[in-house]
Amino acid sequence: MMIAYLGPDGSFSHLLTRRRFPDAAELRPFAGVPEVFEFVAANPGALGVVPIENSSGGMIMPTVDSLIEHSQKVFVHELLLLDVQLALMGRAGRVPEIVYSHAVPLQHSEKWLKRTYPDATAVASKSTSHAVQLVLQDPTAAAIGPRENAALHGLDVLHFPIEEGVPNVTQFYVIGHGKSREGDCSAYIVSLPNKPGALYRFLGPFNEHGVNLTRIQSRPIFGKPNAHLFFIELSGNEDAPNVAAALAAARDPEISDRMECLGSFPARLRFQS
Repeated sequence: MMIAYLGPDGSFSHLLTRRRFPDAAELRPFAGVPEVFEFVAANPGALGVVPIENSSGGMIMPTVDSLIEHSQKVFVHELLLLDVQLALMGRAGRVPEIVYSHAVPLQHSEKWLKRTYPDATAVASKSTSHAVQLVLQDPTAAAIGPRENAALHGLDVLHFPIEEGVPNVTQFYVIGHGKSREGDCSAYIVSLPNKPGALYRFLGPFNEHGVNLTRIQSRPIFGKPNAHLFFIELSGNEDAPNVAAALAAARDPEISDRMECLGSFPARLRFQS
C-alpha cells in the first residue's frame, strides 16, 4: 500500500502517517495538500493523509478546496486526531533571533514566544520540517515543530512542550478511492441557490431531525463572482434514520442545487505527538 502525506519527513502529517500505517509498503511525501490529492486521484490503490482542521488555526483551506476539486474521485475514509505538543529546537546556549515554523504552530505559540523571546522574529515557513531546514542554515534561528525533528537533524530541544496547558489538536482525513459508508461522520459538498435565506432554509432540516453539523465552510467558485460552494461535515451515518430524513429534506430542489456525499467514515483513532 502506498500512503501519500503532506511532507517533508518530520512533519506532523509524517508522524501521524507512521503511527496510523506502521506496516505500509511505501510512504510518499508531497510538498503540498493539492499534490497529495492529485497523487491519490491518479493511483486507485493509494491513500492520502491530509490535515483538515487545527484547534488553534482553524480549517485548512487547501484541503477543503482539494476535496471540492476531486469530489467525484477522492473520498474521505477516516478522521484521525493528533494531540500536538510543540518543541522549540535550535542550538543550546544561543538565544534565537528568528523562530521559523508553519503558520498554524506559530499562531498557537504566539503568546508564548512574546513572553519567552520578546526580541525574536517569528517567520512562517512551508512546514515544520522546512522550518528545521532553515535553522540548519542559520545559527541565529530556532524552529517550532515535532521534537523528533531535533534528533533527526542534530539540533537541541530548547523547550518542550510549548503552551502545555493549551489544548492543540489537529484533525486529519485519510482519503482514497471508493466511498466509505461505515462510520459516525459524514461529509458533503453543497451548492445552494444564490438568494436571501438559502443557508437558513438548508440548515432547518438538520435542526428539525437533531443532526449536529460539525463543520461548515463556504468557498468561492472560481470564475463565478458571488457564487459559493459549502463543505459540510455532520455527526452521524448517512443511512441513520434521522440523518437520512434531514438529507432528504435538504436535497429538495427548492432548498439546494447540489449535495454530493464524500462518504460516511469513522472518527475513532486519536494519537499523541
